[in-house]
Amino acid sequence: MEPRILYQFRRYANTKQTEVGRIFFKPACDDHWSVGADHIATNFHMADLEQTKLALVVHTIVRNARGSILLLERSNTGFMDGCFSLPGGHVEPGESIEHAAKREVYEEALLTVVDAEPKVVMPFAGGVDFIFEAQEWTGVPNIGEPDRCSSIEWFDQYSLPQNVVPFVPKALELVRSGRWYFEFNG
Repeated sequence: MEPRILYQFRRYANTKQTEVGRIFFKPACDDHWSVGADHIATNFHMADLEQTKLALVVHTIVRNARGSILLLERSNTGFMDGCFSLPGGHVEPGESIEHAAKREVYEEALLTVVDAEPKVVMPFAGGVDFIFEAQEWTGVPNIGEPDRCSSIEWFDQYSLPQNVVPFVPKALELVRSGRWYFEFNG
C-alpha cells in the first residue's frame, strides 16, 4: 500500500514551486498505519526558503465500556477556558505522534492508554491535529493537571455539553462516518 499524504508544505523559491515536506500515514503491518514525516528539498537553496513552523497537536477520544467520551474542562490556560475538550496537547520535539497522544492522556486524565488508534487528521491554521481513539486503557480518570483543568466527566457522544471546544463534535462525526481527513476552519 502506498502512503496516504495528509498535509504537504509548499513554498516558492526563485519562481519555482518546490515541495519541501509532507506528513503522511504509511502502512506498517496488517491493517495498521503509522504516521510519518519527511523533508524533501529539490531545485532551490535553503536560504531562499522562508521557514514555516506548524504546531503538531494530538487529542484522544477516550471511551468507556458504555461508549461515553471523556472530556476535561479547561481552566487557567488562556485558551477556551471554561470549555470541555478531549485530553491532548502538543507533540514534543523528538516524540512520536502516538506516544504524545498516550502521554497527554496520562498527564491530563491519569489513564494509561493500552492502544491509541489514529482516526482523524485535521489541519488547522498554524498546525495539524491528530485525533486518536482509545477504548482500552487502565486507571481511574482523574484530573492530572489541576492548574489547567477544573473538571473531568464522561459524556454521551450524542449529548455533548454546549461549552465544548468546536473541533470535538466534528472529530466525533468524522470518526462515526469513517472519514479520516478534514481541514478544520472553526
